[in-house]
Amino acid sequence: MPTFCKLGLFASLVLFVAACSDPATPADASDLDSGAVDSGPVDSGVPVDSGVPVDLAGCPDVDGDGHASNECGGDDCDDGDAARYPGNAEACDAANHDEDCNSATFGTRDDDADGHVDAMCCNSGPGGTTCGDDCDDTRSGVHPDAPEVCNGIDDDCDAMIDEGVLATFYADCDGDGYGGAESVVGCAAPTASPATCPGALWIGVGGDCNDARAVTHPTASETCNGVDDDCDTVTDNGGDAWCASSLPRVATASCTAGACSITTCTTPYLDCAAGTAGCETDGATDADHCGTCSRVCDFRCRASTCDDAVEIRAGGVFTCVRGASGSVVCWGQNGNGQLGDGTTTARTRPTPVIGIADAIALAPGNEHMCVLRAGGTVSCWGKNSAGQLGDGTMTDRRTPVAVPGITNAVEVDAGDFHTCARLATGSVMCWGGAGVGVLGDGTTTPRMTPTAVSGLTNAIAVATGRTHTCAVRSTGAVACWGGNIFGQLGDGTMTARTMPTAVTGVTGAVDVVAGDSFTCTLLGAGGGIRCWGTNTRGQLGDGTITQRLTATAAIGRGTTAIATAPLGQGHVCAITSSGAECWGANSFGQVGDGTTTDRRGGLGAAILLGVDGVAAGGYHSCALAFGTVLCWGANSDGRLGDGTTMDQWGPTTVIRP
Repeated sequence: MPTFCKLGLFASLVLFVAACSDPATPADASDLDSGAVDSGPVDSGVPVDSGVPVDLAGCPDVDGDGHASNECGGDDCDDGDAARYPGNAEACDAANHDEDCNSATFGTRDDDADGHVDAMCCNSGPGGTTCGDDCDDTRSGVHPDAPEVCNGIDDDCDAMIDEGVLATFYADCDGDGYGGAESVVGCAAPTASPATCPGALWIGVGGDCNDARAVTHPTASETCNGVDDDCDTVTDNGGDAWCASSLPRVATASCTAGACSITTCTTPYLDCAAGTAGCETDGATDADHCGTCSRVCDFRCRASTCDDAVEIRAGGVFTCVRGASGSVVCWGQNGNGQLGDGTTTARTRPTPVIGIADAIALAPGNEHMCVLRAGGTVSCWGKNSAGQLGDGTMTDRRTPVAVPGITNAVEVDAGDFHTCARLATGSVMCWGGAGVGVLGDGTTTPRMTPTAVSGLTNAIAVATGRTHTCAVRSTGAVACWGGNIFGQLGDGTMTARTMPTAVTGVTGAVDVVAGDSFTCTLLGAGGGIRCWGTNTRGQLGDGTITQRLTATAAIGRGTTAIATAPLGQGHVCAITSSGAECWGANSFGQVGDGTTTDRRGGLGAAILLGVDGVAAGGYHSCALAFGTVLCWGANSDGRLGDGTTMDQWGPTTVIRP
């Protein structure tokens, strides 16, 4: 290059280019077109061939800004504009003016001091235009890093307003917390009521497929009703399970056409009542639906099987029935626990005795109760003031206790304060009070455990009264012992006996009953009834009220069974060829003839027909007739079992347990 080019002797760029061309070096076509030695990108601020040292002494500074043109290796990107040169402060403008010859800078204006440059600050370069990122430099809360809020402004400078923060509000016409079809979009719920349901609220949850029914919404439980309760477009899905879980005691069920149908009930329940939801009937205990809806029991349903009454006995103030299964139910007065249900609460309807399932015979006393159990054992409960329960104590028992030492009993009978058991050997054991020799062991000593009756080895029946005891021997004779003040021992005297004494004039006896100071025996082969002792109410049945010290015939017809109680006013009931008949005291209607007039013999019409069993209590009577249990007489403590405490002068049906 000529020396004068280095000296910058030419003022004109054109002349400079022409003069500085090296004649020894041919010009490149691009050099001729561009007029530059080696043109680079605009605003690069450095020569293109920066790797080669450049002598800038000959480069002009046309605009006088102290920077030579980049066309000859200088750094001025525009030597015709004194406001453009490297190091100059980049101004914030929208005209893309590059003050510092660096296209990557565009100014630093941040009027709202939010750390982001105003988007109006721009610069252009080879890569395009670059600007600040603050779309509103007057709001410090508006910049690319700001969260979008619902305010009608593009808070995060993404050219979208309120994106992701606008809410949809739905009219909740039925108030179930879910809106229906009517909706609005906004930052807040409208204050005005929905047009479709004035007065309702706008809420932020929709999806209600029936906004007129509060129990229909997306989180509702699907039922069986023909309605899409949970808004999943499927009606009654899961309806079978709902039917089974919502209906009482149902095991499986089906939902068809919006209605539940029971398939199976939870054992032992039954679906017997039309129009009643669920399996309402306890098939284990309901006597009208025992095991099946069609099975009706005469008396009791137990474990889904009819447990019909097979024996009825009446105590002084209560009544008991034995079922075919061996269970026992009792009702009436319970002050000493004689009902055996674990309480001392009187019952006006049958209640089960706890722990007895194998009874084969009943023996009610005045205020205590005993049963003969399978295997020949005896259990007792109730009053025990004289040791009449035989358990070695004088403690009342509210539930059955075993009588020790009795293992081969075939009969048991309970009196007022004592009890006796007949053994398979023909001997008799007694226990309890013995003030007048009622235990028959030759003494008047009370016994709290069983003691043998002296000289009795061939008994076929035993009966305990209030203060005396009798037994039928295998010969048909009758022997009695104990108190005898009214001639109840039948030996022609009124002398008490501590051991068995023969009853005068009785042969052919097959059974015997002992009441309150009187005795009756049933003779075999149609021999009728013989009675003796007190007769103040006509209880001897001979048509008089005359006391008898020896047996006298009672007026009756073809008697097959007799019954009386150890305490009371004195009346007798019997099963005759005509049915059930009673005679004697009748102050409470216990004779059952519809009056309260005493009867002196079985001369009236039969009370009941079809009788299988009869019982006489202190002031009431009962019978089994065609499987039904009926009672009549005094009822102040519920001993009639009809659910009331009203006396009845004629037979009334005992409520089935």
